[in-house]
Amino acid sequence: MKKKTIIAILLIAVVAIAGYFIWKSKDVTEDPTKAPIKVGAILPLSGDVAVYGKGLQNGMDLALEEYKKQNKNSPDIQIIYEDSKADPKTAVTIFQKLMSVDKCNLITGGFSSSEALSIAPIAEQNKIVFISPTASSPSITTAGDYIFRTTPSDNFDGDVMARFAFNYLKLKKVSILFINNEYGQGISKVFKERFEALGGSIPVEKSFNANSTDFKTQLSSIKSTNSDGLYVIAVSELGTILKQKTELGLKEKVLTVGLAENPKVIEIAGKNLDPVFYSYPSFQVTNENLVVKSFVDNYKQKYATEPDVLGAYGYDLMNIIIKSLQNSNYDQSKLKDALYGIQNFQGVTGETSFDKNGDVTKTAGIKKIINGKFEWEINKF
Repeated sequence: MKKKTIIAILLIAVVAIAGYFIWKSKDVTEDPTKAPIKVGAILPLSGDVAVYGKGLQNGMDLALEEYKKQNKNSPDIQIIYEDSKADPKTAVTIFQKLMSVDKCNLITGGFSSSEALSIAPIAEQNKIVFISPTASSPSITTAGDYIFRTTPSDNFDGDVMARFAFNYLKLKKVSILFINNEYGQGISKVFKERFEALGGSIPVEKSFNANSTDFKTQLSSIKSTNSDGLYVIAVSELGTILKQKTELGLKEKVLTVGLAENPKVIEIAGKNLDPVFYSYPSFQVTNENLVVKSFVDNYKQKYATEPDVLGAYGYDLMNIIIKSLQNSNYDQSKLKDALYGIQNFQGVTGETSFDKNGDVTKTAGIKKIINGKFEWEINKF
């Protein structure tokens, strides 16, 4: 055989072998059941509300850990955590990074409504599925086809507290003190509309900026109205507001939001508080439901503490994401439709179903801070 012929055969063989490996590499990359799935998570992991972000992270990590134990031959799912510090501008920058650099087709987080609403237009324009566990502004309902959330809208929360105040506590005059952002404005508006429709009145509405520390001017104005109730919509500021309310001698019954269930609130405000009532998902660590009991036991084993509602929300959020990935056969181009297909998902915070707007409805109850503890007033309201 001539030398040139031998060389030609060798070259053909090399090209054929290289082509085979390129084809195999391409095949693996394009197979949606084998490619790793990256989920972006934008959470406040430092700053005043880091305790809430950490709770969400713990719940998500536990759900992912359980998935990997139970599905060893299934595609790998990875969570890329980024710290937003609950700042909308930072959250937008992180979202763009997760989308462009990390190539995430599904991104979760947006702890505050302001963060979520800042991210939503970018997610919608780029067809990136965005799902928030905690953003509650009514504006999110119409934010886009790719926008979801696993917490109820303020329309739901404000309505629950208005009915509780008027029908259960028999309050007739409730003033409102709210944080001046999407979250505070949304709940304040809904509560006022519902409470007045029931026959109550709102003597005064006062706002404050996030991270404020002095509320005496607003509280003094409220004191002069002789209201019988005070609805406080706050985040990290709640403990200081309750402390200054006591110092000024206000006697109004206090209503607030679920973020009140934070040990720091009691630490700042003191244990000798009159009952402070707040809306809360119907999640109880003592629930004997097998789904809840398993979650609580596994959470305590992993973190050596009982889960709070943020841990529960993070756990449900990640399991819903996993379920939607499984339902779409891990094809990320079908994630949006798979999420809309989630109906009656049984999680630890109750059943979750998405409507045509990506919104959910959950059962809520009423809890209270009393004698330095968080206790149930009504499990379902």
